[in-house]
Amino acid sequence: MADPALTLSHTSSWVTDMSKSLSSITQTPENSHRLNALEKRIQNIENSLNTILGMFNMPTLNPLPVTPFPVPDLTIPPSTAPYTYTPLNPLNHEIRVLVVYSSESDDDPIMCSFVPVSLEADQGAGVVEDRGRELHVLGNFKALSYTWGSMTDMKSIILEGHLFPVTNNLHSAMLRLRNLTRDEGAKSTIVPSYWWIDAICIDQNNIEERNEQVTLMTRIYKKSSGVHIWLGESAQDSDLAMDLVNLIGDAKPIGPGDKLVTYPNHGIVEKIKHWEALTALFQRPYWNRVWVRQEVATPKMAVVSCGDRTCGFDKITMMAELLNVLNEQLGYQPLQHKVLKIEDAASATKNMGTSCYARASTLAKLRLAAGNSMYMQTTNYMELKDLLFQTRACDATDLRDKVFSMLGLVDPEIYNIKPDYRLSLHETIVSAAQCIISKTQNLDLLSACQNLEKVHGLPSWAPNLLDDWKCQPFETTTVQTWKQDMRGATDFIFVFEGGGECVLRTKGRKDGKIVAISEDSPNPFDSLAKLDDLYAKWKNFVRISCKKLNYKKDSQEMQVMESKFLSKKSDQWWLWLISGWNDIAYEFRYADDGRTLLPDQVPAYNQDKKMVESVLLPDAGDETAVEMTGKRKIYENLRKYGIGRTVAILEGGHVAFVPKGSIVGDDYCSFRNTSFAYILRKQKGTRYTVVGEACCISIETARTKAMVVNDTFEII
Repeated sequence: MADPALTLSHTSSWVTDMSKSLSSITQTPENSHRLNALEKRIQNIENSLNTILGMFNMPTLNPLPVTPFPVPDLTIPPSTAPYTYTPLNPLNHEIRVLVVYSSESDDDPIMCSFVPVSLEADQGAGVVEDRGRELHVLGNFKALSYTWGSMTDMKSIILEGHLFPVTNNLHSAMLRLRNLTRDEGAKSTIVPSYWWIDAICIDQNNIEERNEQVTLMTRIYKKSSGVHIWLGESAQDSDLAMDLVNLIGDAKPIGPGDKLVTYPNHGIVEKIKHWEALTALFQRPYWNRVWVRQEVATPKMAVVSCGDRTCGFDKITMMAELLNVLNEQLGYQPLQHKVLKIEDAASATKNMGTSCYARASTLAKLRLAAGNSMYMQTTNYMELKDLLFQTRACDATDLRDKVFSMLGLVDPEIYNIKPDYRLSLHETIVSAAQCIISKTQNLDLLSACQNLEKVHGLPSWAPNLLDDWKCQPFETTTVQTWKQDMRGATDFIFVFEGGGECVLRTKGRKDGKIVAISEDSPNPFDSLAKLDDLYAKWKNFVRISCKKLNYKKDSQEMQVMESKFLSKKSDQWWLWLISGWNDIAYEFRYADDGRTLLPDQVPAYNQDKKMVESVLLPDAGDETAVEMTGKRKIYENLRKYGIGRTVAILEGGHVAFVPKGSIVGDDYCSFRNTSFAYILRKQKGTRYTVVGEACCISIETARTKAMVVNDTFEII
């Protein structure tokens, strides 16, 4: 049997010789097409052979020679004439990669040039006469993820001899990053680095090119060698915050045989300072930028820089998740009583008070859902509905990007919509909503609407991506089985009428009208005492409503109430209700009397517990220490889902968790293949507007698959 290593060696020599022979052939119009096709086939063979050679620990094929980039001449004054872009070849999926040259001095201007590269260059497409350079750039360019910043605060770089305006924040990033690949011992040697930066590499004034390049952005970030995230220059103790990220991220719990660790001994004043520094870091505009979602989801590697500090993306998002657990689940919110204002301590939106820690940790979940993490790399498409839930509270220079920025992460065979900046914002949102409802054949998207008043001219069934959330949508990870089997349901149909109004016509079931509703609702930063008072008010509201509605002791309504929300262990039903079923597996611990709740356990997190306690948490004796209570899960869900919601009584004695804007007479309605019911408000005839999603445990648990669905709804 032939020696496989020897066979591979002979094969690699043959492929190398063939590549050299091809490069020596003069191309003519007659043979150009055949040579390109042949080179593409040989390139594919080279790629496969290199993989096999690596498995045998053998040297791979020699790379093609790379034509060096000319060193820019700083003595030539730049032109003040506007830079003119050279058109790209969309057939080859061509992009511009920015060549950024290192500097001898920090005061030197930022010098750049472009190199056009085909995203299929490693498959034989692109510029054949300079294949080595193109492959080198394609395999080494990084993508920059950053916040554009104010368009009125501009500075200049020199791009191919022309002054080119960039925002101040981008200029700062390029000053820091241009020397990443330079050897500090050889500053006089100019070294190029390769970057894809959207504001520069896309001709922003060319709508056709912009549409084409935005469509390619997911591929660009995935093809890059990694994404470099720039949070901005040092400010508000960001150096301290980044050091804490690395300190806690690197700390590992010790076990037998491990070196003993000396943990820092910080007092409560220092710990509060740590919280302030970390909170300021996660309040930076970057975390709320809409394009960030796509930019971090697909690249192989992700690195974060802030000033001169650097850390891994996984470390910083794990820190955000830790702070979110301590803030939301444990209820430790030290900044309420310190220097920062309550609205600044954990606020992304005016009404919701969404934690800035939650916003940052969501990016890690998105990256994991796309198939990228520190543990694995695969490729997964996501649901457009879920992505739009994320973009509503995000910032975007062009609001249409709240839709367009997510299209690269969804399956194009399912969602056949593309970025088109010729469409209006209204057309963009409505067409996306129609596509989602038609393709998924459910109404889960209605949870993102929260637009009873139909502001901005949007129908109440289209997601209002322009305004803040009124309440946090429930998790829609599990669709109730009965909803997939509702008999008599038809497909969702859109009917266009005069005046441009579009009506969503469907069938569903009316489960009952609201007959009583509480006026009380939690606020974003209520203390535990206030949350406990609210919880007691809701329980009392149910008791009083039973009397006001004249429910008799032996009536069906009272039987429903007494078996659930007026029972000895009613806390379990309340938890299921206000969590929207998300804590269905959680069980309270009760004392021997069967009624008193026992203190809950401290929520779990992945970091070294001792390190976290020594850096962030108060000692047990401190007055700011959190007292563990049996109602911790209740409080956690009140903070998460209670804002913008309240408790109502439906016909039949059912307790429901409904949007705060609901009124007596509104209908609780269910629809086919849809995770949650919705409160609808009747207009005329069969016409309704959407108030918002709702949850009623006693109705959901009483469902039968034989339920007939024959109520007609025309949602406007």
